[in-house]
Amino acid sequence: MPEGKARRKITAAELEKHGSEDNAWMALHGLVLNLSKDFLDEHPGGPDVVTALAGKDGTQDFEDISHSDSARDWASKLIIGYMESAAEEEGIETKLVPKHAEAAAKGGGGGGLGAFVPAVLVLGLALGAYYFLNKCYGSEGGLDQRRVKEPKAGERKKAPEKPASVELSDGEGVKVPPLPQRTLPGGYAVGERAVTLISREAQNQTLLMELGQEGNVVGAVERRFGSEVDLRLLVQFPRGVCWWLSPFQISQPAQFGAARAAGIFGFNWGCRVKSLITLLNPPAHQPHQELWLGDEGTVVGPSVVKGKLAVRFDNGIGEWSIWPSLICKTEAYEEAVQEKIQGFARGDRVRSLGQVFGSRSFDETRLAVAEGEEGTIVGPGHAGGKVLVHFDADDRVWSLDPKQLESTSSCI
Repeated sequence: MPEGKARRKITAAELEKHGSEDNAWMALHGLVLNLSKDFLDEHPGGPDVVTALAGKDGTQDFEDISHSDSARDWASKLIIGYMESAAEEEGIETKLVPKHAEAAAKGGGGGGLGAFVPAVLVLGLALGAYYFLNKCYGSEGGLDQRRVKEPKAGERKKAPEKPASVELSDGEGVKVPPLPQRTLPGGYAVGERAVTLISREAQNQTLLMELGQEGNVVGAVERRFGSEVDLRLLVQFPRGVCWWLSPFQISQPAQFGAARAAGIFGFNWGCRVKSLITLLNPPAHQPHQELWLGDEGTVVGPSVVKGKLAVRFDNGIGEWSIWPSLICKTEAYEEAVQEKIQGFARGDRVRSLGQVFGSRSFDETRLAVAEGEEGTIVGPGHAGGKVLVHFDADDRVWSLDPKQLESTSSCI
C-alpha cells in the first residue's frame, strides 16, 4: 500500500469505473489493487494482458496462475483499499494478499501451473515477471525494450556460445547489460535461446504464439509432487511477450528441425483428430467445455505433461492436454470407434471389484473409488491394456485395468 495512505472501503460500482489502461484497479481476495502506470509500463507482456482484468475481481484468474510468494508480496504493495463486500472481514484494513499455501487451504484457487493454458497472461504472470525484472534491473526499465541484436545484411546469424554472451539492444543501437548469469532448474540458463514446439490462439482465433517462434529463457519455476517434477520456463519473445512453457514444449534452435520431423506420439502439428472418449468433465473453474466422442480438433504441440498431446478442439471447446490413445486421426475415426476396448464396448456398464486409488498429474491429492461403484465405459485408457471409466459418483474419469472391473449390463 502506498505510504501515508489509509485503506478505504470501495464499492463494486466504483471499482468498475477504473477499468482502463490509464486508470486500472482490480479486486483480489477482497482487496483492491491500483495497477499503476509504472507497473503497466514494466510488464513484459504489455499493459493489455493486465488491463483485461481492470475494474473486475481477478481472484480466480490470479490463483489459476502459479507464482511465488515474492510476487504476492509485490501485489500487496499495490493495495489501496478493500471491497465493500469484504468490509466485515476481520483484519481487512491490514490484510495482505495471501501466500500460496494459505490461498490453496481456503479454496481460493491455487490451481497452479497445471491450469496454465493461458489465452492471456493474467496478473499472476505479470506480478511474477515484474518482480523478477525489477530484481535484476531495478526500476529504470525492464526487458520489454531489450532485443537480441540482429545481424547486418549478408551476415550469418550465429548462436551465442554462452547464455551470458547474448548481446542486447534497446532498439536504437544502445547496448544494455546482458542477462545475468544464472543456472535455472532443469539445467537451463538465463539467456538460453529456445524455440516453441506449440502454438497458442485466443478465443477469437487470433494467433498469440506460433510454432517455431524463438525467444530467451528468463526464468523458471519448479514444483515437486512425490516422484513427479513440474518444471515451467518463462520464455521471453519479441516485444517483451512472455509465456510459461514446459521443457516438452520448446527445443534448442539447432534441434528444432529434428523435433518437427520426429512428430508427437504418432501425430504431426496441424493434424486433424477426433476424440475417442464419450465425455470428460473438467473442474468448473477451467475454461473448457465438455469433450464428447467424435469432437474434432487440431494437434498444436506437446502438452505440459510428459506423454500427452495438446489438442485445440473446435467450437469453443478449448485446448486439452490429452493422452494419444484417446484420439485418432479424423480419417481413421469411423473404423476406430467400432473397435472393442479390452473386450468392452463404449457405453457398457461396469462395477469396481475393489477400492481403487489414484491421483492426477502434478497433484498429490489421493483419490479413491469405493468397491462396488458403478460407472460407464467411455473409451480406451491412457496406456495399452487400460479402459476409461466414468463412475456415477465421481466427476472424474479413471483409467483402469479391466481386471479391476466386472460387467453389469450393456447399452448395446
